Amino acid sequence: MISHPARCLIAGALAVGTLSALTTSAIGSTSYGDTGAVIEVSQEKIAAPVTGLLAGGNHRWPANGLGMWDAANDRPSPDLVELSERLELSTTRYPGGTVANLFRWKRAIGPQSQRQCQTGGGFVGNQEPLDSVYGVEEHFRYAEQVGAQTQIMTSSVQPVQDAADFVEYLNAPVGANPGGGTAWAAVRAANGHPAPYGVKLWEVGNELYLGNQVYWRAQDLATRVRQYAFGGTERKTAEPVGLECDNRESASFSKGTPGQLVKVRWAPAVPGSQTVYVAGQAWRQVSDVSRAGPDERVYQFDPASGQIRFGDGTHGAIPPQGSQIRADYVSGPHPGFVDYYRAMKAVDPSISVCTAWEKPEWVELMGTEHPYDCIAPHLYGHPKLGGTTAEIQDRWFADPTRDAHAVMAELRDLDAALDTTFGQRTGGRRPFVAVTEWGVIAEAGTGPAPAGWGNSVSWTLNAADMLGEMIEHGVTVMDSSNLNGGAPTPGELFGGAPDFHWTGRANLIKLYTELIGSTPVEVETEGIPSAGTGDYQALTAYGTRDAAGVTRVVVVNRDREKAQSATVLNEAGSGVADVRVLTHNGPDVASFNTPADESVIRTTETHTVATARYVPYTFEPHSVTLLEIRPRQ
Repeated sequence: MISHPARCLIAGALAVGTLSALTTSAIGSTSYGDTGAVIEVSQEKIAAPVTGLLAGGNHRWPANGLGMWDAANDRPSPDLVELSERLELSTTRYPGGTVANLFRWKRAIGPQSQRQCQTGGGFVGNQEPLDSVYGVEEHFRYAEQVGAQTQIMTSSVQPVQDAADFVEYLNAPVGANPGGGTAWAAVRAANGHPAPYGVKLWEVGNELYLGNQVYWRAQDLATRVRQYAFGGTERKTAEPVGLECDNRESASFSKGTPGQLVKVRWAPAVPGSQTVYVAGQAWRQVSDVSRAGPDERVYQFDPASGQIRFGDGTHGAIPPQGSQIRADYVSGPHPGFVDYYRAMKAVDPSISVCTAWEKPEWVELMGTEHPYDCIAPHLYGHPKLGGTTAEIQDRWFADPTRDAHAVMAELRDLDAALDTTFGQRTGGRRPFVAVTEWGVIAEAGTGPAPAGWGNSVSWTLNAADMLGEMIEHGVTVMDSSNLNGGAPTPGELFGGAPDFHWTGRANLIKLYTELIGSTPVEVETEGIPSAGTGDYQALTAYGTRDAAGVTRVVVVNRDREKAQSATVLNEAGSGVADVRVLTHNGPDVASFNTPADESVIRTTETHTVATARYVPYTFEPHSVTLLEIRPRQ
């Protein structure tokens, strides 16, 4: 990674964008200047102040945190640390999303020699064996070094006691043992961190409404949401067995060795509910295979662990090599969210426990009777790839079913459901919204993406609208998906190992951190033209105001080729204002940063003076511009 200044701001830089001086719109004048396009920034507050947890990242643990942990030197990558500090990374979500759904934290603490394997939750990992090298201690060393808070995604496929113990391990002071049993705070201290980590935001599971994250639950969504909420059982039919830390199909085939141990995937099992098949033939359960004859097709079963033991050829037959082993059984009983919530809050009542079921049916199901502190939606755009970046943009932004506003329909639906159940007032028992993943996943079967598209100027224009609408909805946490990749990539927040670098996405988020602490206000536009290259509105805008009377307006010019002029009508403004202008941009929509040049997409800064009420401005093509309008006293 090349060296760079602490902030990618070039003071006094000349830009295509221009701010008309006082002569364009005289003080107190109602003239809008030469443009008919108006961005009206009202005084109506529409959400809570912009969160300080805006610059977050979803951080996945496998493979040394996907290459960011230098295991040989027992430290995080210095490059990633530098980038995290430069962004002022606010939060990290550990141990990740889909891949971490089966993460067992007790296997990922203490000396490396005592760590045990994990089972991948799918997606990255595909339910295969993974290591625990980048464990709990390693993660917090990185997070504390860069000054980021950690939020925990804890498994919804673990015993309730393990979830409660995790809260105690991270949050209890030494000498306290709120959960009883093992004094986990003392264990943490023995592992090198006497002080509590103080994790306040917890999430139970990840995307359990998706078909690739069913685990023990039912395929039917109406049944599955109730199982996630309240627990229960589920019959599994002809399910391939697994091995320790390995639920892949390949793990279900006999190796033909004596005394094989396999397991049903989703223990515990209801005793007596199971039938075990070898090559399609049912074998017989016995209490002790050591008493069986050499040809008896028998197995020994432990319902609590799900373990299946076969014979050694002297006592009990050996499943023939290559034969597939399957099982019918009733999985469970398993706990539900209500059980995790109760146990975790009993250990530390100050934490917030979020549901991972981010749909209105969850709000309706739980009502006001069953508490949850927050909802953790994942917001992804799904553009159709194919062609150039310019062609993708014009197709994407013109599609009202796929643009950023369409993605934010999920937030609108959640808000409506919460309003119905809890009323429109925030606070009290009304759950808050924490977006623990946001980004873009291209529609399956389309592509390929052009080089650099995943962090191009075009990609960041869509991201700017996503961030703007999340701010308007009062979202409290915004975790970009993802912090980093495991191989060189122009995508992710900081690229991929070992070539971590300052990306267009990081640059954009840094711009938005200027809004932290100010209050979103209603913004309306009129007379905005369509982009010259596509059937979509050229300009979108978002505004805030702070206690000192400073108005901040973010304007996204999505036109790929043309500068667009508009007048910002600042209803709260009067007199003269100093205007600070920050512009995020690159040479064209296909531009992206690389490890060799991290300033292709950058932010320029200029200053001028204008009226506080009417600020005409010409916005560069394919840019995101922040106007900070500070009235003179």
